[in-house]
Amino acid sequence: MTFNEVRAFEIGIANLNMEEQIELYRYLNYDKSLIYPTYVNYMAKRRALETGEGWEEAVDSELKFLESYIEGKRVGDEVK
Repeated sequence: MTFNEVRAFEIGIANLNMEEQIELYRYLNYDKSLIYPTYVNYMAKRRALETGEGWEEAVDSELKFLESYIEGKRVGDEVK
């Protein structure tokens, strides 16, 4: 994520009331597998608003972008 994307995501969370922030933290802490879909949802919504794409197209575009991005990354001694 770019700095601006991280900042926007952070501001979105900060705009939740304290009870909602705690609930979100508990969900993500309890099930770490929710972090990736939460991120994809956020980025797809942003893409749909910026480009006018439909929801499914925005999600597909975001997943393709992330897959191509991950392909070039090194994780430990593994290449994804």
